[in-house]
Amino acid sequence: MTERLGRLIAAPPRTIALGALLVTVAVVGLALRVRLLGSPVGRLDADESVVALMGAREHHGSHPLFFWGQYYGGTFEVALVSLAQLVRRGVIAVKIVPIALSAAAGVLTWRAALRIIDARRAALAGVLAFGWPGTVWLATKERGFYWMTLVLVVAAFVVALRLRDDAEHRARDIVWLGLFCGMAWYETAQSAFVLVPLLVWLAVVLRPTWSLVARLAAATLVGASLWLWGIFRHGTLVFRQPGPSSSYTGRLRGLVESTIPRALGLRGSYYGAYLLGPLGALTALAVAVTVVVCVARVLRAGPGHRWAPVAWIAVAFPFLAAIPKATAITFEPRYALLIVPFAAIALAAIATTPRVMAVVVVVALAFGVANTRYVLRFSERHPTALDLTPADLRPLRGLLTVIHAPFVYADYWLAYPITEATHEYVVASPLDEPRSAYHLAIVQASRSKAWVLFAGSPRDRRLPGVLQSHHVAFKRIVVHDLSLYVLQRYYDPSRLAPFWSTVPAGYG
Repeated sequence: MTERLGRLIAAPPRTIALGALLVTVAVVGLALRVRLLGSPVGRLDADESVVALMGAREHHGSHPLFFWGQYYGGTFEVALVSLAQLVRRGVIAVKIVPIALSAAAGVLTWRAALRIIDARRAALAGVLAFGWPGTVWLATKERGFYWMTLVLVVAAFVVALRLRDDAEHRARDIVWLGLFCGMAWYETAQSAFVLVPLLVWLAVVLRPTWSLVARLAAATLVGASLWLWGIFRHGTLVFRQPGPSSSYTGRLRGLVESTIPRALGLRGSYYGAYLLGPLGALTALAVAVTVVVCVARVLRAGPGHRWAPVAWIAVAFPFLAAIPKATAITFEPRYALLIVPFAAIALAAIATTPRVMAVVVVVALAFGVANTRYVLRFSERHPTALDLTPADLRPLRGLLTVIHAPFVYADYWLAYPITEATHEYVVASPLDEPRSAYHLAIVQASRSKAWVLFAGSPRDRRLPGVLQSHHVAFKRIVVHDLSLYVLQRYYDPSRLAPFWSTVPAGYG
């Protein structure tokens, strides 16, 4: 210990300053996550609760191929949540996984950056990827497969760079590349936004032999074996493309104008405009011009340039990302999450001197703090904003215990949080979008007469008239921001399917 302390004291001031900057970015990135987790934003929303329930079911031998209720979204990340729940089930067991995976992505970003820039700036790229201003909020949200996909994609990028630089171990590394690509594809096809241009670039640079191509193909099939098993079980449903109706050009425009700037941390993560006022807009313009100029220079230099894979990814990403209909959703950055490691490496690359490095750190942290502050303020203005600010369920849980109602129907954004918050002591299933067949069967078998809606929502305002028209008597009890309907007789909510599909569930 004394020897280490002596080496630290004897270290050059420049090294100490670099270490201080790196620690500052990491600590602030972690502190912002803790701040979000300590607010109402830190509660589990419905999608996160589904992940938690999936993880808990794995303890009983259930191992779903995909996220409940859909035929995409692999479950490697769910398995990590399940492992965390072995220690203690609760919010932390769920939230710790995306935080840990964001840290793992930072480590892999550092390893990739070492093959593009010097060690000092590579270290900065790694901590920037962890404390990235556009994804601090998203790093507290367990969506099921996005962060694991990021880790696998960056791992594939590291191996691709190693294949370029190290001919001695190509037979081994090509297998690792295939495994990472296949696993990433199984987690989500969004991995192709990066993997397609990366593999095309690698093929151009290496001009691989048929032996290497065969190894890559075989390893990819092994990595994607669970996805292939999904095709065997579910057929063409695996290829179904979710998302709202939209045009390709509309999605492309939304990515460029909203999603990518949010992922970069220049716009607020949840419907936000540019952060820091005119500074955010000017920074976005400067970033756009810089990217265009630098990418053009690298492309002109040819595929052998050390920045070529990053440039190829930058060119292809928006055009590939605009293909799935889901990317029409632009209010938060999940569909551009995969650009973060490359943006971090590019930002670190301009920090050629200690002073510039300090400026980069200060600007990045300023946008990170501004983004966190924006999310928290939006949450305060919209206290029941579904996946941003989940409802406080404690009063409802107490009432359900008092009236002895362990089985209830509820809006999707309430049902699974109720079930997970009570560790399935109360089992709730959605009135409108059931994802878990297991929990739906339990509630159906109970013939539950208790329904829960958001108080003041369009559904809450119109449901009394609908029930009366079907001659169903009820008692309505307002509990905090929620409405509990206790029906006098059992009525199957599926009989009101047109009502659930046309009347919004959200807040009033």
